[in-house]
Amino acid sequence: MNNRSSLKKIFSTLAVIITFFTVYPFSPVHGEEPKGGLFYPESSALVYAYGGYGYYNWKMMSINGLVDTFSSGSDVPTSGIRFRHEATPYTLKKYGFRTNFFIVSMGLDYFSDRFSLPGEFSSGDNETDTEDKNAKQLRYLSGLKFGNVSLQFNILKREFDSSIESKGFKPLMSSTLYPVYYYMRDGSSLQLADGDKTSWFTEYTEYEAKVEIQSRYTILEIGGKYVKYDAPSEMKIKYNYIDGDILMFMENRMMSLFFGMKTLYPLGSNFYLGFHIPVNIVGYYYPESEYFEIKDKKPFSANTFSMAVSSSGNISLQYILSHVKIAGGFDYGMYYSKLMLQNAELKKDIEYRDNAYGNIYTAPSGSNVDIEATRIEFFWGLYLHASIFF
Repeated sequence: MNNRSSLKKIFSTLAVIITFFTVYPFSPVHGEEPKGGLFYPESSALVYAYGGYGYYNWKMMSINGLVDTFSSGSDVPTSGIRFRHEATPYTLKKYGFRTNFFIVSMGLDYFSDRFSLPGEFSSGDNETDTEDKNAKQLRYLSGLKFGNVSLQFNILKREFDSSIESKGFKPLMSSTLYPVYYYMRDGSSLQLADGDKTSWFTEYTEYEAKVEIQSRYTILEIGGKYVKYDAPSEMKIKYNYIDGDILMFMENRMMSLFFGMKTLYPLGSNFYLGFHIPVNIVGYYYPESEYFEIKDKKPFSANTFSMAVSSSGNISLQYILSHVKIAGGFDYGMYYSKLMLQNAELKKDIEYRDNAYGNIYTAPSGSNVDIEATRIEFFWGLYLHASIFF
């Protein structure tokens, strides 16, 4: 009950905040006029550097777990896979720098749950290690600026390690709780009984190109992303009209268009309320796996349907002086992806239990199956930064 209440409060708060900042007329009436890029020093100062701390949560949910969160359970069949994701909290050390010279800008942002320099990313190397929890992210920034218009080219690498605890697999027509089948990156598989733990991780690489247009306190942005997203996912497999739920590692490739807005609203006495909310408006993706092959990867083909929706941004209170900025705020991220494939060809045998009665079936290598894969992730936390710039 406590977890359900907490999640409901989080989702409700995010919905209210996003709605408010979307519809509120952020055209300041009683604020000072911008002076020489003061309000966005990271994109105008010759040298900009910051350091700080963040306290973050990462939550991965199963579809059935999400349904349970928003329902009393009395009228929803309690069937399918359940698991509990243990990944919170992370205390992160954050730092970064920027330089802007004539029309060229460069920089990087980095955070980690331990003091370290940006180094090798190796998430998920040991898929059975349930104690290795870490988080790190590195973003390379570059751009060209022409007056109030800039072209940005960024690369982001993110890694999160954690663990999940299986809550078992329950068929619709049976009260028996069976183990969950988990097909891992190295080609092996596990059967996770109720209470069993295993590692859970995300490897995320993003290539971003966007245009930013600044007008007074507001920056509008529009662009595109190509994402490599390697992680275990919840999957439904259907063979000979019999379906069942499993967990499987997949290498996802996503392409999307997005738009967003950054705004600073003057509160007086050098204080500003800021927010940044980007939203993906078009998304397509396809998976690659050791276990199956897709022959037709074209967007919107007859055998493929995909949907990727995400939004990640922040709301902050900022105190800005001539060469110093102190900012504290709230970061959030929501990521939802769904994929439906018909006639995917298996490269290995896949054993699973059917969703109706829990009987064991095997889809043999070389056979064609229908696949439905879903992943839901939430990321949120608080941060405090101190910056200097010249």
